[in-house]
Formats: sequence, structure tokens, C-alpha cells
Amino acid sequence: MQITVKNLIPVALLTAVLVSCGTTEEAHYRDTSMLERPPTLVANKPANEQKEADSNSESEEEAKTGLGTKVYMTDSNSTLFVIKQPFDEAWNTLAQALKQQDIEITDRNREEKAYYVTYDPDDYDPGSSFSFFKDDYAEEDYLLKLEARDDGTAISAEAVDKTNPDSSSDNGKPTDGAGRLLKSLHETLRDDLKKE
Repeated sequence: MQITVKNLIPVALLTAVLVSCGTTEEAHYRDTSMLERPPTLVANKPANEQKEADSNSESEEEAKTGLGTKVYMTDSNSTLFVIKQPFDEAWNTLAQALKQQDIEITDRNREEKAYYVTYDPDDYDPGSSFSFFKDDYAEEDYLLKLEARDDGTAISAEAVDKTNPDSSSDNGKPTDGAGRLLKSLHETLRDDLKKE
């Protein structure tokens, strides 16, 4: 095997280049202070809690369809609740809730701020999954009266029987389901009002 000078020149040059790169002790090659660094993020919550909070807020936004705290029942009277909206908005919101619950609107008078509806209080029984078997209340006509207030619009309900005021008391059934009507509307407005 003959080694020629011609074959040794590339090997010698390669060795010289590798040695010169590896033995350099110059500081500017090892100084990283001039390199761009990513920003430092400050997290108030641990990573697991942050992920849970992000997923909860997304699911709450998706799940939230009602008005939430913009609707509340008054403590003093069970046949009154308030929507924190001006009269014009509350009028439309109430109409939307009535439509959503399939409550028949028999008449409406915007100037008198009144809806006349037909409602069967047996349709609302939050404690029972078999409410369709009950027939405690008679289907009646109700007046929903809206009243503008400083904090929004108050809505009250009362039973009205246009034909004979004493007819429903003769059959032995409870006559006033206005409280159930308002509770049903309140729950729909608070928790389940669908956006059109």
C-alpha cells in the first residue's frame, strides 16, 4: 500500500480545520447574552388549574343560553319577577319565552302592557318526572302585566276567567296557577331562553 502525498493533503487539511474549530477559546463564541430569548410568562394559577379554568369558561359560554342574573323572582311576592331590561326589550323577551314554552297567547296589548295567555299549571311540576299524569289544575286564562321600573321591568300574573269567574271553583280544582306560570317563565328566562 503506497501512501502518496497527494492522498495525505486532504486528510491533513481536514484535520487542521477540525482542530482549529475545536480548540478555539474565544469568549464570543460561547457568550449567549446577545441571543434573542422568548418572553417570560407569569402564571397566577398552576398549569392544571389554568387548563380547567379555560375549559370551564368555554363550556359555560356554550351552555349559557338564558338571561342568568338578569332575571329574578322578588322575595316579597311569589307572583312577580323582574327582568333587568327596559320595557321594549322585556316585552320581546317575554314573547320569546312564551313561544318557546308553547304557551298560547290569546291577546296582547302593548299600550296596556299586557299579555293574555292560556296556560295549564299542571305542565309545570319541577318535582315530578310524571307531571303529565297529574290533573290538579284547570287550564285557565291568565293576564301577564308588565310594569316599567328603575331596575328593569316587573312581570306579574293573575288568573282571569272571562266567561264565568266562579266556574273553576265549582269543579274542586285549585283556581290560581299564576305562581306556577311565573315560576315556569322565570326558569325559562333565567336558564334556557334560546336566542333567535
